[in-house]
Amino acid sequence: MKIDYPSQEEIQIQCKQILDNSLPKPMSFCEKIRKIYWEPGLPTIFYHCGSAWFITGMVYLLVSMVCFLAWKQAKYQLFFSLLCCPLLYLVFSFAAFYMEEQTYIIELKKTLRYSFLRIISLRMLYTSMAAVLSDIMLLWGLQRHPAAKNFSAGEFMTIGTMGISSMFLFALLSLYLYYKLGSHGHLRILLMIWILICSGILLTEDNISYHLFHHIPFAVQTAIVTCSMIAFFIYIGHISKKTDPMLLDR
Repeated sequence: MKIDYPSQEEIQIQCKQILDNSLPKPMSFCEKIRKIYWEPGLPTIFYHCGSAWFITGMVYLLVSMVCFLAWKQAKYQLFFSLLCCPLLYLVFSFAAFYMEEQTYIIELKKTLRYSFLRIISLRMLYTSMAAVLSDIMLLWGLQRHPAAKNFSAGEFMTIGTMGISSMFLFALLSLYLYYKLGSHGHLRILLMIWILICSGILLTEDNISYHLFHHIPFAVQTAIVTCSMIAFFIYIGHISKKTDPMLLDR
């Protein structure tokens, strides 16, 4: 029986079909972004974080009440407005870690399909976004307060950009330290450092705050916010790729 041997062209076509069927299809840019920053989903990312949300919400309400009730003391409003954004992020992150360890839910999360480090990094990302939104809402409310005539819109924008940029820098640092140390104890130290920084600005009254809020151009502050946010996103993408081989070279 005569068997025709396939031509070289047919062999190449068959090899190509086999490779195409065995290898995953390359993802588009939008698909890759969605996989990196969204794929586990919010229910997985924030699983068993209800107590942490409650504690952070109480802190936010307390800060908001102090800002509105102490409006005649401008230096206290400045202090709490600047304190708010990084404070909310650090409080939630520490509370979430603490609750996970106390209830041993951390052991369950380490058995999930997605690595625990990736879940932590995405949780920090969405927590930072929630902190930014909360800070913007607080400043928006303060700007419309009857006593806000003593403050210009530029001062509110300056406070907001400094708080948000500080929050992203703390978020980047906290994620890096957790990645290296594998522990959340450093969050308490970062929280104390931020409170001490804001307290120093408060105690020096106009000596530091005047230079921070009037001498630094708003364009420079905006650039700092943008760079710190981009660096945080890039680092989260780096962690996602290291913990998920399916994202490499696709």
